[in-house]
This record gives sequence, C-alpha cells and structure tokens, in this order.
Amino acid sequence: MYREFKEFVKSRHSESLPDHRRIDLKKAAVRSSNRSGNVALTLTVKNSDYEYATRKLIHLVHEIYLVFLQEGHYDYMIEVFNLDPDHL
Repeated sequence: MYREFKEFVKSRHSESLPDHRRIDLKKAAVRSSNRSGNVALTLTVKNSDYEYATRKLIHLVHEIYLVFLQEGHYDYMIEVFNLDPDHL
C-alpha cells in the first residue's frame, strides 16, 4: 500500500493534472516517507510562497482521504478509522 501511496503523492506534481489539483514544483514539493510503518508527508516551500504551499498541502490530504483511500483502499479506511460501512 505504501508504494501506491508514494506514487499517488508523486502524481500530484504531474503536468497532466489541472492547475487547481496540481502542486507546482516551482512553488512547493511534497514527498512521503515511511519509518517503521509510520508514514509522513514533507512539504518543501519554495520562494517563500507559504500560502500556496499550505493550501496545496491541505488539498493533498483531502485528496488522500477522498480519492486514494476511498477509491483504492476502502477496507483499510474502515478498519483504521473504525468506521461503520453502513453509515458512510
């Protein structure tokens, strides 16, 4: 699952995404890391554009939940977040 997650995060820099969904590498860079099963996101801000970088990081976390987890790892999301699948 981490390999897929890493690719998902990397794909957010893709030129094929519309501007509102893409993270511009000239303004910010995001990468993931995995240490003993603990996954983290690291955001590097470029040219002091903190507002842009913060907005894109929030959007990325939102997409991880709505796209990555719900579309490809639904069972994981139910188990880890202790959700009732009958009320989603």
